[in-house]
Amino acid sequence: QEFFLAEAERNSVLPLADHAPGPGLPKLHQDRRHFVYHEGAVGIPESGAPPIPNHSYEIRAEIEIPSKDTAGVVVTEGGIVAGWALYIDRAGRPAYHYNFFDIERMTIVGEQPLPVGESTLRYVFESDGGIGAGGRGKLFVGRTLVGEARIARTAPRFFSIDETFDVGTDTGSPAGDYPAGSSFTGRIRKVEVSID
Repeated sequence: QEFFLAEAERNSVLPLADHAPGPGLPKLHQDRRHFVYHEGAVGIPESGAPPIPNHSYEIRAEIEIPSKDTAGVVVTEGGIVAGWALYIDRAGRPAYHYNFFDIERMTIVGEQPLPVGESTLRYVFESDGGIGAGGRGKLFVGRTLVGEARIARTAPRFFSIDETFDVGTDTGSPAGDYPAGSSFTGRIRKVEVSID
């Protein structure tokens, strides 16, 4: 406890809130539009995750592929009810999946497996504008567009009441086409989310 308090003081975390979360309290993300995460950032509730509903946004992940059989979740939010995931499929290809409450799903999968070494994945969503509006999703490896698709509708407020935002694994139900708990078998240097 002494070490925690010393680190909290050093990192300007104090004073700690002594009341339960509820209406009217500030959200963790406030008005931020740029977020950076690293491996091990798991179990983040939606109230503290990047607020992507009703916005255009970009997800950028700097990863390292150690072998041809590297696969797993790079970053995800939500689960089988609704959510999204950026991941490497079992064939080593980059993929992005968006699930609109199991009513509509969009999946983009690159044709080629990622090469061994460092790669930068980017998913860009261009919203039509408005609450729950659809838009166009584009998946890039580096600067190369490897796939794009349209989704007619998106989550207007949130994806789930009990799923989370995770980097490097999926701690809840799978949001994409991968087995439950698919931890990434490569290395994640960082994941950035930028909201328009």
